[in-house]
Amino acid sequence: FVERLAIDQLEQVARLPGVVKAVGMPDLHPSDHYPIGAAIESEECIYPVLIGGDVGCGMALFQTTLSSSTRPKRICDKLQGIEGRWKDGSLSEWLAKNGISASSSTPFDESLGTIGGGNHFAEIQQVERVEDPVSFSALGLHEDKLVLLVHSGSRGLGKHIAHSQPVQLRENTPEFDAYMQQHNYACNWARTNRDLIAHRIMTCLSSDPDASASKVLDIWHNNVTNKEIDSRSVWLHRKGAAPSDQGAVVIPGSRGSFSYLVMPVGDQRENSFSLAHGAGRSLTRGVALTRMKNKASTVNAAAAALQETRLGGRVICEDVNLLFEEAPEAYKDVDAVVGELVGCGIIKVVAVYRPVVTYK
Repeated sequence: FVERLAIDQLEQVARLPGVVKAVGMPDLHPSDHYPIGAAIESEECIYPVLIGGDVGCGMALFQTTLSSSTRPKRICDKLQGIEGRWKDGSLSEWLAKNGISASSSTPFDESLGTIGGGNHFAEIQQVERVEDPVSFSALGLHEDKLVLLVHSGSRGLGKHIAHSQPVQLRENTPEFDAYMQQHNYACNWARTNRDLIAHRIMTCLSSDPDASASKVLDIWHNNVTNKEIDSRSVWLHRKGAAPSDQGAVVIPGSRGSFSYLVMPVGDQRENSFSLAHGAGRSLTRGVALTRMKNKASTVNAAAAALQETRLGGRVICEDVNLLFEEAPEAYKDVDAVVGELVGCGIIKVVAVYRPVVTYK
């Protein structure tokens, strides 16, 4: 199911000057002005508004050394104190390891290593089934070990960059160059943020955090890049769309459904070298919040019920409203979303993961 409003918004984007192609993914859904779950190609210009305030948002998958038999309660008991400012090390040193010098630090660095609100999360997962053992093994994954999936972005930094940006920026102008410099910085910052989130989580779960998790993939699904397609130079905007030209991708559902590790297949031109980045919302946050509260006997009872999922996973979230806004019922069926991509012949499923503990 794709809302008519999302399709209308996609058609409006396709009519923007300089846009040569606009592709909606199966998780396409509307936002205030521009649809989420879309890839847009433009020539000689970019549209910062299509990227929005979470520049560099994406997902990183880490293979851990934790046994898949580890009980969810044990993980929940250990996952403490990973929101709020990181105080166990030097932020400047952590940034420097990722090529960000102290001279370019910003006031927003205080939030480095934090997940943030909205649909961002960190999730411990276990293998449900492997469908492509060869690709699975080639990625360095293990069936008997847990993985960590981190979904976060550039926090307040991205919002600061997006503030007061014009709708369109033309190539070869000072404004264009200034935005792209800030954009690229935010993308690097967001990737560093995901790394530090993983480090903080593994510090809670292991005595040797750096040795207990290895990164399998890290992609941005909210950014713009220059790409040569059929001998023409285009600016490829991804607004809630995962890249399909960088190898494997994780397509998560809600915290109450499976996540899919997939590999792109085919030439990927039709889908603008992009894939769905998740299940996609079926209810706005406001509607989900109201609906969940209205059908609950008491707010506390409903919140407690949402801290366990139908798949046996546990949810750590101290914000009751966020629990309601991000309830599994607020999202589309990720199985159907992935099924559409398989049916289009643009991905193959490598493995399916079950949520064990979701931290929001």
